[in-house]
Amino acid sequence: MKKPDIILIVDDEMLITEILAKIVSRINYRSHICINGREAVDYYRKNGDEVALIILDMIMPEMNGYETFNAIRNMDPSAKILIVSGYALEEDAAYMQKKGAVGFIEKPFHSEQLISVVEKILK
Repeated sequence: MKKPDIILIVDDEMLITEILAKIVSRINYRSHICINGREAVDYYRKNGDEVALIILDMIMPEMNGYETFNAIRNMDPSAKILIVSGYALEEDAAYMQKKGAVGFIEKPFHSEQLISVVEKILK
């Protein structure tokens, strides 16, 4: 079976998704961008076996990060989800880490910080 090589980027800010996609390519992963949680859940339902990691923003239209996290974890309890947000409530981030999120990075962050965390997660 092929090793998952897609990092699913879930954020409604186009500039952020473009930056994240460039960072992901620097560490030899492909990226797929979803602009809201509903899109991410649908994508994961169809392609979850190809997804190595989900980088998930908290504040989004249609389906926020918290709802997206729960929907994906209900589908696949082993899904690796990294929370990346500038507006996340500490309680929400702590709850999601307790429920299996692999980490939390607060925006703004440096690309090297994200690379370090992602490489550690995907070892």
